[in-house]
Amino acid sequence: MAKVFTSNEERCQTWLSETLNTNFNVNSSNIDIRIGQIKEIHPSISAMTNLTRLSLKNNEIKKIPEELCTLTKLEEIQLYRNLISSEGIPENISNLTNLTSLSLSNQMTFIPECICDLISLKLLNLCNNDFNDGGFPDSLTNLTKLNHLDLGMCRLDYIPLPVCYLTSITTLILSNNYITEINEDISILTSLETLYLHDNNISDYAPLRSLTQLLDLSLCLNKNIEQSKTYSTKSKTMQSFFDSFTD
Repeated sequence: MAKVFTSNEERCQTWLSETLNTNFNVNSSNIDIRIGQIKEIHPSISAMTNLTRLSLKNNEIKKIPEELCTLTKLEEIQLYRNLISSEGIPENISNLTNLTSLSLSNQMTFIPECICDLISLKLLNLCNNDFNDGGFPDSLTNLTKLNHLDLGMCRLDYIPLPVCYLTSITTLILSNNYITEINEDISILTSLETLYLHDNNISDYAPLRSLTQLLDLSLCLNKNIEQSKTYSTKSKTMQSFFDSFTD
């Protein structure tokens, strides 16, 4: 006979204890599990009203349930290396107004508008998705508090224009893509301190001269760049690199 639950809390506790095989309870504020066998976030997670951090990396989750997005105390969600598509992200994720860190390295092909409504985000990790046909809405610029953006291994062949208008960004990761040129709009990123562009197909680096706050720049495995080359203001190699573009 199937078990009869008397409350959502009991159903959630069963999911935590049996499916996740953990000692977490419905009052826990932090869940961190990397067992590689979780296939879903059960809707009963809505009972965990104290949850502030959810990390279920390296699993087989295909979608985010709408019920998760009722947990308005959430500040951090780590779901990279799962199977979540762009369509698997519910619109009501925008309810998570306290969310400051979101990692979704999955099977996304575009950034849903609802993610652009998460105006408290400071870190957005979207590495290892498939954005080669675009998928960056203009509303991405709503993320005015964002200071760390990871778009590594996303099959990009250009730097998306909305990314160049995220003026609060201090760290931008665009490594392991197919980018062939650096557009002049990157000069808008006047707060940028760390830029990873290694393992692309770039040959012209002149637009980087405008990034006067840059402290660390990785360009190895591009054209005309030594294989292990990383530039840093600490060793003054960055200035020497930029000087090579002066007339």
